[in-house]
Amino acid sequence: MKFRKLRSFVTVLALSVSNLQAYQVWIGTHLMRSSDATNLQEWSQMASQVDGININRAPHDTEPASNNEYRTIIRQFTNAQNTIAEFARSQATRDPSKIDELAFPSIADRLTDIFSLANSFDYDLTGIMFYDERGTFQGTEYLYEWTDIEIQYLRDWLDTNGHPDVELKWNVRNNSLRNQQISAKPVVDSVEIEASTTALLANTNNQITFFEWFWNNSDTRHKPIALQIPRVLPGDTLNQFQGTRRVAKLIGERIGHGEDGMRSDR
Repeated sequence: MKFRKLRSFVTVLALSVSNLQAYQVWIGTHLMRSSDATNLQEWSQMASQVDGININRAPHDTEPASNNEYRTIIRQFTNAQNTIAEFARSQATRDPSKIDELAFPSIADRLTDIFSLANSFDYDLTGIMFYDERGTFQGTEYLYEWTDIEIQYLRDWLDTNGHPDVELKWNVRNNSLRNQQISAKPVVDSVEIEASTTALLANTNNQITFFEWFWNNSDTRHKPIALQIPRVLPGDTLNQFQGTRRVAKLIGERIGHGEDGMRSDR
């Protein structure tokens, strides 16, 4: 099982809908610096306490960690029990004519790459977080969306290639009907709501509205929820710690646990 990092982080609060013993804290591995692999004393204690990792190899602008340094960083997450990798639809193929069965070879290639990276850096994946994304093909911008057939293929590929225990996690950024429909699919195991603390506290794109729908809907109330909270954004009045605590309190109040936040049993 595997681990994760620090320094320009993504905080993920993961909570189980059916058995809410307490929330988990995860962290993302994007923008890791070379110095993070040598200055372990600055953050390794924190790394040993996180519960999960969101693997992201986006390099730091001026001091990117090398592959071997990245391996050193990952080894610090000794207690992480969950490790997820991201899969944007645009990472499969940007040819807009390649959808459904025509996209299967590209989807399979990308999944193979994801698991090859896990083997190379010695972590065990427990989930694939997939999402729609815009991209450009031959000078034209497209919105690349996962189809029902492609989502089912994700599950089938995992099951037939030795990864039946790897879960599918859908990334949510608003309360659209599409997000509701995909998250309610039996093949989707959980969701990850992505927003800054400022957006969550203000319900800017109805992320909290989606949370409440997901929490109470008969087709989804048994599924876990994760909150992916990026670093503080320009103009935010609260720092990461303050904002995340207030988000936890807000959600605790919405699901009936008051000031205990998300720590109470359901």
